Amino acid sequence: MTAHIDNYYNGTGDCAVTECSNGMIGAMAPQQGSTAGSVESLCKCDLLVIGAGPTGLYATYYAGFRGLEVCLVDANDTVGGQITALFPDKVIRDVAGFSEVTGAELVDALVGQASSAHPHYHLGVVANELGHYG
Repeated sequence: MTAHIDNYYNGTGDCAVTECSNGMIGAMAPQQGSTAGSVESLCKCDLLVIGAGPTGLYATYYAGFRGLEVCLVDANDTVGGQITALFPDKVIRDVAGFSEVTGAELVDALVGQASSAHPHYHLGVVANELGHYG
């Protein structure tokens, strides 16, 4: 699988998070053909968020609000997690700040909020294992 960035979500287009030959993906995974521990070969984000559901989207916003560069990885081809996949039209009544909101409206609001962090979106990518070098 190849990581891709969907600019529809206003992510930046220059992220260095890649899937490696050893099946690793992550903020500290070396790129293919590189040697472990080489600073030049490490991916360039401060925080890797795995899962682009509501929690991952909020974590992305909050980390960006605190000045971190964020990479967001999800196995699905779209953001929103189970809400997008199973309940986009269902009315949700237990979200703070909304007396009621549909799943699609909630995800749209979260994506809008997360966009302020200018995250690097990698959709359709499975994070199998994270490596740490150094």
